Amino acid sequence: MNVTMSTASGHISSKIIPQLLNEGVNVTVISRHPEKIQDLKRRGVKIVEGSLEDPKVVQRACKDADVLFWMTPQKLDAEDVDSYMQQLAHNAVKAIDTNKVKRVVNLSSLGAEQHSGLGLVSGLGEVEEILNGSTAAITHFRPAMFMENFETQIPNIAAEGKIYMAFDGGKPVPQIATEDIADAMVNRILDRDWTGRQVQELHGAEDISFRDSARIIGQELGRELQYVEVSPDEMRRELLQHGASPSMSEKYLEMFDGINHGRSKRLMARTPQSTTQTRFADFARERFVPSLRDRRIM
Repeated sequence: MNVTMSTASGHISSKIIPQLLNEGVNVTVISRHPEKIQDLKRRGVKIVEGSLEDPKVVQRACKDADVLFWMTPQKLDAEDVDSYMQQLAHNAVKAIDTNKVKRVVNLSSLGAEQHSGLGLVSGLGEVEEILNGSTAAITHFRPAMFMENFETQIPNIAAEGKIYMAFDGGKPVPQIATEDIADAMVNRILDRDWTGRQVQELHGAEDISFRDSARIIGQELGRELQYVEVSPDEMRRELLQHGASPSMSEKYLEMFDGINHGRSKRLMARTPQSTTQTRFADFARERFVPSLRDRRIM
């Protein structure tokens, strides 16, 4: 089996690739900085240098592919986020159809059916629609919020014992470990029998509030952590200071507001297929806190 990956980095792609290699899959990845992934090259991964914004690069990478794993990477400084995301999706469709790629496994997000009012999530819904215009069979995975988002708070945890986020701290929301997302997507990539257009929500093991998440991390660290809900204006200033374009900043703020006000909802009831195994307490105890200690941050 030949699988092309739109990216080699990130929490999910980096977990998918080793599993595919262990199964004897031929993996091709697109990378703007191949010098950063020479370890993958040594393991036999084919690297196509270039950007997803270049349709010729995507077409070249999809040559002989049986499956395309598609993830739309964020571009923090994109002047027009919607146009950027949609152009990448159109590049993917052209590559799929030109190379007669049989199946596509697309990373989307819970709530992507809402084509407005959810910022980046709504943008992923538009990506789904564009990909559906291709000739391939497609599964859109819509996972809940990543538990790994708390990694952005490591400096604040270490320096102040605080977690700053723009989410309603008391609202329970589904959260999922990216390892569980990767496992589900690998199973679909390796399955040769499915056809048509499918949506698979991944709800994590439970709904849990951010305040409770902070409390659990603090328990594992042996210190109390304070959850601080950041205002939209504060969040906007923070995003702009970190290099986000005005367009990207507004997409983030719209997403935060939509999640806080319930515009991001499950379409499907929890099932054994959508309920993954890692609870937040497991994530904090087995992955997050040991990582802090390994890096001597805490």
